[in-house]
Amino acid sequence: SISIDLSKPVLFSVYCHCTICQRINGAPVAHLLAFAPDMLKVTSGQAKLVGYNSSKSMIRHSCSVCSSSVYNESLLDEFPFVDVPSTILERENEERKNAFLKDERFKPQYHIFYPERVIDMKDGLTKYKTFPFEEETVEE
Repeated sequence: SISIDLSKPVLFSVYCHCTICQRINGAPVAHLLAFAPDMLKVTSGQAKLVGYNSSKSMIRHSCSVCSSSVYNESLLDEFPFVDVPSTILERENEERKNAFLKDERFKPQYHIFYPERVIDMKDGLTKYKTFPFEEETVEE
């Protein structure tokens, strides 16, 4: 019951292993697509959005009706972005699904908060301890 419009380009596509994403999504990892903050517009259902600070660096916005995650908003001055779980993107028909799978911008580029993982992912992607701007990586 909430619709959003995302303008291109995708800033980055990541696998997040933070414990907050794990709990919110009920999964060991979240695939997130990030955009510049002004590239996301709520087009319907604004009144149904609820937000909360999950940490000092992030506001999480979800649907008050079904509790689905809609988007996250970075509070980091040095790293402004909004991100959406890839699972909320419409891909019900075969054409949309194939377009999503073939679009290079949506392929994950790296992992964040990898030390908090519950499963190893040996995929050759860079694994960051926290956010990439911190530049601290961990071994695969």
